[in-house]
Amino acid sequence: MFDVSILQPYYGSTIELAVFFARECPEFGLQNKYHAIRWGASSNALLAFCALLLYVTQWKFESAIALMGAIMQSPEPKDLLAGNIIGLNPFHDYAAWKLIRDASDISVKWSVLPTYKEGIDASEVALREEHRLWKLTQI
Repeated sequence: MFDVSILQPYYGSTIELAVFFARECPEFGLQNKYHAIRWGASSNALLAFCALLLYVTQWKFESAIALMGAIMQSPEPKDLLAGNIIGLNPFHDYAAWKLIRDASDISVKWSVLPTYKEGIDASEVALREEHRLWKLTQI
């Protein structure tokens, strides 16, 4: 299973940068929406873009902001399709992956019997053993 805990520091930095841009860049139209849940469809795109900015700046927050400033000062492209890339957002469904990992960790700690009958059978075995040990003390 994919362990998302290794991404936690990067995810936190990406969220922090995305919130900064949502707050400081009116061009994004996300003012007063300081949490990714409120960004709607913009959430995945903004997180992917922020992760890319941080990645190319070796995860340096100030450098990512400076790079974004340079990008925003660039002239409009003549062809919007030129240079278009398709990328993967490493934090897409991060919360879901984390929940799956946490549930997996808990299931290792708390062994759950697969069926009701197996639970009854295990209880019967435990009670019989307890009774056998009790009987030995009564002799």
